[in-house]
Amino acid sequence: MASEQIIETLKQKVTEFIVVNTLDKSLDKSLSEPDFLKSVIVTLVKNWGADSRVNDLSLILPKDKEKELTGIFTKNVLNDLNNKLDIKFDKGFKNGFIIEPKDENFKISFTKDDFINFFKSHLKPKVRELLFKDDVKDA
Repeated sequence: MASEQIIETLKQKVTEFIVVNTLDKSLDKSLSEPDFLKSVIVTLVKNWGADSRVNDLSLILPKDKEKELTGIFTKNVLNDLNNKLDIKFDKGFKNGFIIEPKDENFKISFTKDDFINFFKSHLKPKVRELLFKDDVKDA
């Protein structure tokens, strides 16, 4: 029984390592590309919802990327969004972005950790199945 638990723990750790390591590298690359961020943010804001108060949205970006990201939100992009976005830079996180209403009732976070946690739950069972060719247990 102890050996089964050790094998199970090892399978879980290997699966976790592969999933997180793969996502980590991919997300670092994607979230560091200003054009990718611009595309995602513009699409999100444009599709926020016809009945929502889009004019009251704040976009929060990493402070340490302020120089490189300021240029992607040129007057043309803000005009496309009908100036619906207030852009802030915060040193509280390192990658991705956060969108929240200015009244701060809630926020939607799109950071690397958020994406890893989201994809991890979907990828772990499939990776485990591919690696160990066994029935996938709730890992």
